[in-house]
Amino acid sequence: MKKFMFTCIFLWVASIHSHELTNYINHIKIIDSRACLINAITNIEDSTHNVFAFCQKEQARGILQIRPIMLAEVNRILGKTVFDTTDCYNISKSVAIFIIIQEHYNGLNWFTNSKEVAGLWNGWRNWKTKPSAINYVNRVLTKLK
Repeated sequence: MKKFMFTCIFLWVASIHSHELTNYINHIKIIDSRACLINAITNIEDSTHNVFAFCQKEQARGILQIRPIMLAEVNRILGKTVFDTTDCYNISKSVAIFIIIQEHYNGLNWFTNSKEVAGLWNGWRNWKTKPSAINYVNRVLTKLK
């Protein structure tokens, strides 16, 4: 049975043209780099990965500690109210909010610049002038190593 499965997989891979296989591999690398970056940020925001995490001081919610200003910004980007505070406690919706903001400010290849992604998430667009945001970026980069 194992030989049969291996033969089927081998024939499937062999039937893919080299450029299609390269595209497939690149797509997997993109997914992996996005996941690693988001995971590093969630580890900094809440190392317990508590979906219901709440920071009273900042009114930040969920595993990505989404602040009200981020929620307002993602709805502004979308042109209508799509997300509300309860969505911050949903992992899929939290990641969607994160990606929408990153793609809007850092472009479609946002995941290729971990420093800018982490800086934007923690210190907004002027993160380079904030020592706490610079420290946050360095912590995220350390998690990625």
